[in-house]
Amino acid sequence: MPRLLSRLAPPLIALLLAFAAHAQTTYDVVPLPARLGDGIYGDAALNNRGSVIADSGEYPTSNGYLWKNGRVIPLPSLGGTFTVTHGLSELDHVVGLSCQQDNLSPHAALWRDGQVIEIEPPGSFDSGALRINRFDEVAVFSDGPSATSAYKWSNGSFTFLGDLGGSVTYPFGINDAGDVVGQAAISNVPDPRFHIPPNHGFLWHAGTMTDLGSIFGADFNGAFYIDNAGRIIGIADLAGDQAAHGFLWIGGRITDLRPLAPRDVVSWAFSMNKAGQIVGSSGLLREHIGPPYDFMRCPCHAVLWENAQPIDLNTRVAAKWNLDFATAINDKGEILAHTMKPFSAPVLLIPQQGNHPVVRTLRKTEPYIGPRQLRRDSSNRIAEVW
Repeated sequence: MPRLLSRLAPPLIALLLAFAAHAQTTYDVVPLPARLGDGIYGDAALNNRGSVIADSGEYPTSNGYLWKNGRVIPLPSLGGTFTVTHGLSELDHVVGLSCQQDNLSPHAALWRDGQVIEIEPPGSFDSGALRINRFDEVAVFSDGPSATSAYKWSNGSFTFLGDLGGSVTYPFGINDAGDVVGQAAISNVPDPRFHIPPNHGFLWHAGTMTDLGSIFGADFNGAFYIDNAGRIIGIADLAGDQAAHGFLWIGGRITDLRPLAPRDVVSWAFSMNKAGQIVGSSGLLREHIGPPYDFMRCPCHAVLWENAQPIDLNTRVAAKWNLDFATAINDKGEILAHTMKPFSAPVLLIPQQGNHPVVRTLRKTEPYIGPRQLRRDSSNRIAEVW
């Protein structure tokens, strides 16, 4: 190796050494406070301050929390029995949904400076706020009398985003430029196999909604994250709907975020940082229940994609942990994940100083094999289904 390096240009040597160190990054695992419950089964998020949102309990008595500077901060309701978190900004502002007193219908809500603000579009039966950017622009959905519609809320005003030909549209991501991505039905005709209309991911920019197409040759996909450079990540069924892969979309160019081979056929991608690291999950096909981009059968494994190559995060942590999925990564490389062993809990993965490689001979190799499956619901929340 020294002879080889001596023949390479100094910038290339530095690049190779940096890549080698980065490739060996290992993580300390920090369980989140018990008061947060097992709220990563939902839409838990992490920002660059290290703040986290999560939920405890189940509808209609769930509670949303902001974990900030080591403190668990309860988020007040709109007067009713529940709060649910969905999105977290870099300023620690939170969006989600809540209910009013004596009314279990969900309403889109924004929490900032200790206050809760209702941001429901006019004419809604119910609504939810899914993502928020640095400028408090919010991606909101509204269930109306004939359609589920997507909006962008900004300074008290709503902008209707349009549709792709069907009557159901959800906005799942927003960047600081106000671009929105999501998932929309392309017709109202149910697919004969899954009995729901097919969906495509979309990009809304400067008043125009663009259909991302069939991605991998099937008509079930969605776009779930967009960064400030316009890079989009999502999940798409492969042709035949017998598998689903995460994808990275950059200006129309698609990169396949493959599952961990050879055991898995489904991969879900959820979050990306500035360095292009992407996190999600890899698992098996759950047949005869729904499109694979919505359903995954376990055992499943938390995944980090670097340069589109999947890495099992279980190989980067101590042997006692069994990480099944990851939902967020920030620019410091910290990862919000979930572990099934030695207990079920949300955890924060902190990159270790020194980046010492894990000794594989010390790991147990038996996967978790309980009767579990994961699914994404209509708001892109992860739920466990037994």
